[in-house]
Amino acid sequence: MSGTVISGYLTQGVMLTDAAQNPVSISSAGTIAVQGAYAGPAIEGAAAIAWSIVNDGVVSAPQFALRQHSYGIDLLGGGSITNGSATDHAALIEAQYGVRFGATGSAMVTNFATIAGIGISHATYGAGVLFAGAGQVVNGSARDTAALISGGADGVVMSGSQAGAVANFGTIAVQTAPLHTAPVAGALLRGGGSIVNGSFDVATARIDGGGDTGAFGVYMPAASTGAVTNFGTIAASGDLAIGVALGAASLFNFAVITGGTAFGSGVRLASGEVVNLGTIAGGSLAGAGVVLQGAGSVTNGVVPQAQALISGALWGVEVSGGAGTVINLGTIRGGTGVDFYAAGAAAQGSLINAGTIIGTAGVAVRFGGGDERLVVAPGAVFRGSVLGGAGTNTLELAGTTPGVLGGLGSQFQGFGTIAVDAGANWRLAGANTLAAGTTVALGYAGRLSVGG
Repeated sequence: MSGTVISGYLTQGVMLTDAAQNPVSISSAGTIAVQGAYAGPAIEGAAAIAWSIVNDGVVSAPQFALRQHSYGIDLLGGGSITNGSATDHAALIEAQYGVRFGATGSAMVTNFATIAGIGISHATYGAGVLFAGAGQVVNGSARDTAALISGGADGVVMSGSQAGAVANFGTIAVQTAPLHTAPVAGALLRGGGSIVNGSFDVATARIDGGGDTGAFGVYMPAASTGAVTNFGTIAASGDLAIGVALGAASLFNFAVITGGTAFGSGVRLASGEVVNLGTIAGGSLAGAGVVLQGAGSVTNGVVPQAQALISGALWGVEVSGGAGTVINLGTIRGGTGVDFYAAGAAAQGSLINAGTIIGTAGVAVRFGGGDERLVVAPGAVFRGSVLGGAGTNTLELAGTTPGVLGGLGSQFQGFGTIAVDAGANWRLAGANTLAAGTTVALGYAGRLSVGG
């Protein structure tokens, strides 16, 4: 009968070179614990074959000082690895790199137990799961939330240019704080792809980039495309750390994303879409909640879920390049609540506020040099100045219920047009001043009254 079954205790690695050895099964009584300073992987599969390995025991290749790298399971030609099962959470794969796949062939890891990347120095910290190309990782399930993938420098790494996929119901984490110059991340997908953390039924899922100064909870390069959906927690706690850093991507957050403790950001997006129905928080000294570096949109809260929060010490939301749209039905808080200023003259920013925007340093909203639009819904709150910037800017009063606004010319500055939407009913209260040349435009059945 073809295949390999390991149920004893082995101290030397297993070399897989013949298709007759496939598939491989390590029983709950089986252990592969390689020994010796120059020992190879606990299991190594040749490149010509896609191997199938099921581990219910222990596969271990500890890091030794005389050998730069060690691998628990090293499959050069791809394949599939299942660690543990719904009834076996004791299975263990550990080495400097718990699992490594080569750059060729499809590759998949399904983990119900523990896969750990361990090391003995800052130079040799590894990863829980490393793909030289890309692949798929499923960590745990809705009923198996204790599943763990951890690494000294990274939890899951996909190094190739192809898109990968990660579905996490347990924990994917960096367990140490090495001094690395390369990105250190809970999940790092260099070719982009998709990451789903938790589900509506699993809010305990966690992806954690650890405490390295420049760590990431989730990282995809600026040139990549991808999608992240978070129902649990994505975090990184170093001073400059970023919770989620993506390229051209979409991010849907239903729970918690946090960035560096001091200067980091909760989310950094090269371009695309952020939808937040939970909490996104940046650093407490000079961090940002969300940084949108190119064209895209940020939506904070939806009806009836208007408790969403985006916060950062320096910016709540910063649009730093391209045309950006911010829609707020929850709370955005920062030194400057929403800042379009860095986008420059090319920006065509717009902001719709039906919630609360707080500028803890005195400016709630600052527009840039483009022709921009602020849409205010009845009940919207601005705590701080609202500055229209250098372009041709419009303050639009929207809604079908009565609204009240005050502070034109003082709190609200730099808007050359005041537009009242069709059917809207607004009253100007307190002191208001319209600069010379300001245009007031009333839509059909729109109303703008003063005082009262």
